[in-house]
Amino acid sequence: MTRSLLFSVAGAALAAVLASTSAGAQTLPAQSARLSPTDPATVARGLIVEFKPANAANPNQLIAQAMRDRLASVARTAGLPAPGAAPRRVGTRGYWMGFTEPLQGAALAAAVQRVAADPSVQSVSPDVRLHLMDIQPNDPHFVSGDQWYLRTPDDPAGGPAALNTPPAWGITTGLSSQVVAVLDSGALFNHADLAGRFIAGYNFISDVTTGNMGLGRNPDASDPGDWVSPIDLRNPVLRAKGCQASDVGPSSWHGTFIAGIIGAAANNAIGVAGINWNVQILPVRVAGKCGAYLSDVIDGLRWASGGSVDGVPDNPTPARVINISLGSDNACNPAYQSAIDDAVARGSLIVIAAGNSDTALGNPASCSGVLAVGAVRRDGLKTFYSSFGPGTGLMAPGGAGEQALPNDLIASTSNTGTYGPVQDAYALSAGTSFSAPMAAGVAALMLAVNPDLTPAQLIEMLQQSARPFPYNPSYPICSSGIETACNCTTDTCGAGLLDANAAVQLALASNPNANPNPGDGDNNPGDGNSNPGDNGNPGGGNDNSSHQGGGGVTSWLWGLGLWGLAAAALRQRRRRI
Repeated sequence: MTRSLLFSVAGAALAAVLASTSAGAQTLPAQSARLSPTDPATVARGLIVEFKPANAANPNQLIAQAMRDRLASVARTAGLPAPGAAPRRVGTRGYWMGFTEPLQGAALAAAVQRVAADPSVQSVSPDVRLHLMDIQPNDPHFVSGDQWYLRTPDDPAGGPAALNTPPAWGITTGLSSQVVAVLDSGALFNHADLAGRFIAGYNFISDVTTGNMGLGRNPDASDPGDWVSPIDLRNPVLRAKGCQASDVGPSSWHGTFIAGIIGAAANNAIGVAGINWNVQILPVRVAGKCGAYLSDVIDGLRWASGGSVDGVPDNPTPARVINISLGSDNACNPAYQSAIDDAVARGSLIVIAAGNSDTALGNPASCSGVLAVGAVRRDGLKTFYSSFGPGTGLMAPGGAGEQALPNDLIASTSNTGTYGPVQDAYALSAGTSFSAPMAAGVAALMLAVNPDLTPAQLIEMLQQSARPFPYNPSYPICSSGIETACNCTTDTCGAGLLDANAAVQLALASNPNANPNPGDGDNNPGDGNSNPGDNGNPGGGNDNSSHQGGGGVTSWLWGLGLWGLAAAALRQRRRRI
């Protein structure tokens, strides 16, 4: 799929005609982009004519000559209307020659040929209407509206909180040289909508019971499932390690869900579209049964950013962006802050889910040097569950999590398995877990157009490009103790709403050597067949929003996703099998 900062300027048929004009004329610039056969850009209101310099040493000498007479002569010879008393100059050497009425097809091609035949003419370009090269992928969940958040804010299928990704995709759909790490429950490497996206990661779960693989740390970052059954809860080992009744539930496939938001294959006619269509995803498994240990997350963070970890081979593909959708209600602690400082110093942007406690930011969202992302509903109001307050970087769609708003959820890659993986599927869910990877995916798009951006610059540009929060007088201003959706302010929710196009434009403008076609890869990898798991299955997992973490280094962390919301209210716990 062709991508360009430029816009379409002529149809293929017209370009072919221009290519056959006399030796005295030049065809349209080679940078012309694709054009659909029905695009109105095939209609021109006039021509832009460039003349050969009268004096090679002084190309602008033509200005001193009777330009009006020259244009009139060319127009008369070509059978076109004479120009006005003051010819309109276009660019350096171009002049505008209007038609009595718009021309298209053969009539337009003939007019171009007649003007180009004049020996004094250097080039002729039809003055056509330009159109933004928004890209609309054909993935079913995008087309159906399930992925409303990937559309533009003014699109009826989108909403005020939509990310504005189609125009951003017109600039870049990402680079395969960029790596985003996902510190989570591991990866379903064989999911059809993530084929070719994953690179080899690592499993940092040190506790065998938590890891659920019969091993400690090892090179296999796949997700075997993180289910917790009532029988598991009777295991004194798990109970001693902090597992609680609230942990009981089927496997969440949380890491794969997040990976799909960031980089699911797009325009392949199956499933969902990722924000970044070419990025490589580095799975770093740190969470298993009942959550994750802080020490494992810290080591996973260090390794993902390119640092060395005792007993583990060095990471050959350090990530420029690292997503962490795990957290606790505790304040940022020194161990986590040190790990973050080191990762940022190595050039990694750390994107953190704000949390689902509807309180102040916890750990690690409250650490310095990170981008903490909270969740808004489709209408741009803060969700009832999202944590907020000082330290929040910005807000992104997270799904309303309200039974009354069933069309306000996040769709991504999942699996039908209650325990281990069974069949590819697509789930609907809500939580700040899924707001963070939206910012991570956009950051990777920004790096595609300017790979020299530092973590601090990425945060600054994401915040600078954020859209203002909307205001709904029927809801209160967000403050402590408000248990419903509320109106964000910059004091409570950060800089504004994440805007993919504005962020990419800002990153591009900061790159003096920008490539107008920074995307790579084939964005139309095949039409494929509908995945048999593509049924909107809301997946498994449990509502962990009320799980309180303990203190100390061994504090349990939890995935901030709110699972199983397609058929039940957020606060209603799913029935366990």
